[in-house]
Amino acid sequence: MTHSKTLLSLACAALMACGGGSNSDVEQPPLDSEVSLTSLTLALTDAEGDFLQYEVDVKSIRLTNTRGDVVDALPGSTRVDFAQYTDVSELVGITQVPTGYYRSAVARVDFSSALIVAQDENGNAIAATAVDAEGNPLGEVDVEIDVSRFENAQGFWLRPGRAARFTLDFDLDASNLLTIDDAGTPDDVSDDSATTEVSPVWVAEPELDTEREHRIRGLLQSADTTASTITLAVRPFHHRTGDFGELTLAVASDAHYEIDQQDFDGEAGLTALAALPADAPLVASGHFVQSEERFVVDTVFAGSSVPWADGEFAKGIVIARDAQTLTLRGVRFAPSAPHGIAIGNDITVNLDENTTVSRVGRSVDHGTHGISIGSRVRIYDEVTGGELHATHVGLLKNQLRARVNTTQDGVVSSELSLFNGLRPDALQWTLAGADPANYRIADSGLPHSLTDGDYLKARGWVSAYDFTNNQTINSFDFHASTLVNMAVDSRGAGLHLHWEDGSAPFVSAGADAVHLSLAGLHKGSVSFAGFRNPLTEDSVVTLVPAQDGRSVFAIADRNEQNIAMFTSFESMSAAAAETVAAGQSLARINAVGQWDEQIGEFTVRRMVMVFASDE
Repeated sequence: MTHSKTLLSLACAALMACGGGSNSDVEQPPLDSEVSLTSLTLALTDAEGDFLQYEVDVKSIRLTNTRGDVVDALPGSTRVDFAQYTDVSELVGITQVPTGYYRSAVARVDFSSALIVAQDENGNAIAATAVDAEGNPLGEVDVEIDVSRFENAQGFWLRPGRAARFTLDFDLDASNLLTIDDAGTPDDVSDDSATTEVSPVWVAEPELDTEREHRIRGLLQSADTTASTITLAVRPFHHRTGDFGELTLAVASDAHYEIDQQDFDGEAGLTALAALPADAPLVASGHFVQSEERFVVDTVFAGSSVPWADGEFAKGIVIARDAQTLTLRGVRFAPSAPHGIAIGNDITVNLDENTTVSRVGRSVDHGTHGISIGSRVRIYDEVTGGELHATHVGLLKNQLRARVNTTQDGVVSSELSLFNGLRPDALQWTLAGADPANYRIADSGLPHSLTDGDYLKARGWVSAYDFTNNQTINSFDFHASTLVNMAVDSRGAGLHLHWEDGSAPFVSAGADAVHLSLAGLHKGSVSFAGFRNPLTEDSVVTLVPAQDGRSVFAIADRNEQNIAMFTSFESMSAAAAETVAAGQSLARINAVGQWDEQIGEFTVRRMVMVFASDE
């Protein structure tokens, strides 16, 4: 007999599109204008989920306008690991397209050679197989994304003479129902298997997120030290050939560079970049500045510091180590491997006295001791094949989410929920003298109002540790460069509700609120910063719309496998009430927004409701 452990993430055939609401003053294109071309920049990203790896082939992304023009926004099939894009967007191409209103997009994803790895609540990595609702292995899946509600319900408008930008978010949490089978041995995960029932959910936005980091990869065409710009031929993900457009990026005056494993800052870095030959590989990251209508990058890797160069690379999180050996949970890049990526179990990396260590933007004072538990790293081995021997280790900035225990003398002691996307139990913290239940974060003098019980997100660097003598070097575990109070009453909460068929959770549904009873609730929680706080059957939840109107809602019929999209809370609420009146029951809700625990009110930014017949 087997026992199934199910991690609930809403699975529905939802085609989600979000954008501005109705506006009678929206400028309309002249009816007699000639068709012209404009530039379209496409970015891909992912909403957070419990996957360590979710690698699939995005075969095509096609946009259709009201004249019937079909545009290939993605020049070629692209291998994407969406699990790596929960906090960053990847720029995938710039193309010239006809102007006009676009009302739909179709994304084709091929799961036939998917590589999917999930993590359970204890951080164990378990390979998963993608299946459809009948349990059959998935192949190619076309998802139509309705964008007709953009721009005064006309569609996504590409204006003459104005560059357009479009983001597609593959929502892993809403797309997958993950089931882990423990094979009858609950304390042993080595023989566990998993399947994930997939109904792809894409969220489309006619803009780029100015708060999210954007990554741009390509081949260097030029570096202008006078204008402080870089021009590159875009090569997204791991493409080494193909025409994905050309883009000029502004470079911040204090940008950090790693070029051929050497660190530079500011003007010196741009000068060193300009000395590289044309078509040198380059990866830049930064933000899109809306007021300036351009990308401004603050971190640049180039030359042999990019995994496209000769030799082998590995990238991931250090989950264990001793004096001379690292255990890395991540991926290994090898020219001979399919797609240039060799995926396997945890990777062993050997260090020696010749291993060099760098950290973009700051020197490393303690050599290889700076590579500690939790460190996100890029490993370079100048010799391909066999075991990895680190010629060079580049330390990358880390991100954690936690709940505050205490704050004292510039140190925020916290309970970790996620560290670089991993559950804390996945890492052997004691090897570096750290405790995930009381992780010490140095606030670095950053202004904050954190107090006991608050939820936080921090970026920064793991503290060095003397692994030769097993001694701490600092009185803290993490050095924060940014520290954010997640203020879950105003942002950053998730709502996850699951009823058994036949329940009747609707109390009332109106234009300004939907009141739910949790009687008969099978599973329910509100999540903050990676923590899930359970809800009980005695709770009452009220759903209310966001005041700025920038929300999107979906109502899915699980039996008929169809979905209705709404940008109006009032219209969604009325349709939900009609669905209940027609004899269907609310089975699941998955929502993102804000939670006010005192009054049980959830302000909805994005939500999917799944209904099922009582039959």
